[in-house]
Amino acid sequence: MAGVRSRLREIRLMRGLTQQALAQMAGLTRQTIGSVEAGDSGPSIEVGLRLAKVLGVPLGDLFSLDPDIGPDAELLPPGLTTRVLAAIVGDREVLRPAARLGAYRWPGAAADGLAERDAQGQVSFRRFAAPRPDTLFLTGCDPALGLLEGHLQQQGMRAYWFTAGSGAALDDLAQGRTHFAAVHWTQDDEAPPAPPGVARIVLSSWQMGFVLRQGAGRPDLATPGLRVVNREPGAGARRLLDTMLAREGVEPGQIAGYDRLLAGHWEVADAVAQGAADLGVASGAAASAFSLAFVPLSFERSELWWRQGSVPADVVQRLGDTLASAFFRRDLSTFGPFDTSGTGTVPEIDQRGKG
Repeated sequence: MAGVRSRLREIRLMRGLTQQALAQMAGLTRQTIGSVEAGDSGPSIEVGLRLAKVLGVPLGDLFSLDPDIGPDAELLPPGLTTRVLAAIVGDREVLRPAARLGAYRWPGAAADGLAERDAQGQVSFRRFAAPRPDTLFLTGCDPALGLLEGHLQQQGMRAYWFTAGSGAALDDLAQGRTHFAAVHWTQDDEAPPAPPGVARIVLSSWQMGFVLRQGAGRPDLATPGLRVVNREPGAGARRLLDTMLAREGVEPGQIAGYDRLLAGHWEVADAVAQGAADLGVASGAAASAFSLAFVPLSFERSELWWRQGSVPADVVQRLGDTLASAFFRRDLSTFGPFDTSGTGTVPEIDQRGKG
């Protein structure tokens, strides 16, 4: 059905219904259900309303207009043919490199197609398959996103985690290039203000600090020849490193490796474990995963933020139910030193704006 994107089959299967059962409940024929799901015909207003009522979802979550503009491919390298994942974020299709997923996921996920963006921004996109409305992009550096991705995939959703610092994740959210952005900050500080129309849910709380080789002892950042690895501007780990350098009176330019930027906590820990650096700032979970010593410096609170209306209501519900489930929280607390007492809850904001 040209111009209309349907989630009918996806939501019907989520409800455990056959085409025949849904047809009987909605007072329609099985042939009508099959035709709409196959894209052979568009639903009339009456058919759409009947189906939305029976399935218990808003009509706009069941059927929506295809974007009449090309896909957003700003995250693709220009001039190169790139394996991509495609998802509908809000009212536009977004293409992201399939290889740029969470740590150590090369070559990433099976691609939805191949795309190329030229110097003028024109996009050529060769699809391998029809768009899937259940594709979900998660962006951030909290390692808990890797587990959340896996739990959502177990439920049949196409969830993908892309590693990025909190600042970059928020930029993606503002530009409509991700469904959910993971944002973290030191728990003693005020929560960053959420933009208007942005909803929030608690992901986890965890420690961040220095990761270093076993037996190295607490580091003196003024030690001559000390080598570090760093994160990109806007990352919470970089802000913490800058704070510790200032506290010890060390200028960033005095320390080797300050300008060597890595994508996430796992990459920082791996660099230290491989001997490419003496220390970095990462999560306690990353230190544990690579058998490194850990010097805690801060306790971080992590939340998932999303733009209201950009994610179907039933998807938000499923994600919230997953986060709040005893299974996910037990898995996360065992995976690393995570505090899951607030996981899956909606944060209350006090008068100072603190989460």
